[in-house]
Amino acid sequence: MMIELAKVSAAIDAPVDAVFQYVSNMENYQYWFPGIIHITSANALAHGVVGKQYEETITLPSGKSSILIEVKQSDRNSLFLTQGDLAGIEPQMTVTFSENEQQQCLVDLRYHSREPVLAEDSDTIIALKADLGTRAKAGITQLKSLMEQITRSQS
Repeated sequence: MMIELAKVSAAIDAPVDAVFQYVSNMENYQYWFPGIIHITSANALAHGVVGKQYEETITLPSGKSSILIEVKQSDRNSLFLTQGDLAGIEPQMTVTFSENEQQQCLVDLRYHSREPVLAEDSDTIIALKADLGTRAKAGITQLKSLMEQITRSQS
């Protein structure tokens, strides 16, 4: 059973394909999600494909942590799912993409803990929900701003 840590959504004035391409290149994560110190490719696979790995350094309430992130599912322009190996949390990020009637890209960003021994009311989960909730809101706002700026500069 997974525990939801954060869920945010945004309507972005940019093509779905452009937003998917940007998000599925996890090296861009540091530019839109707060607290990412550094993230680099950990293998030679292309961005956005299952099995692609990244080494991430992130600031958490407990301090700096290094995480190996792997793309577990990637359905072009609809779903991008990664899992990290952070012990005690086992994070998962799920991003879904769709288009509304105004040709905006709708992005739903969710984070879960896959750690089976954590309880919904544990101090760790409560702290993570507060921290990730704030970061996810700021991150989706920054992603929206970046993607709309890129789209405007290309038109």
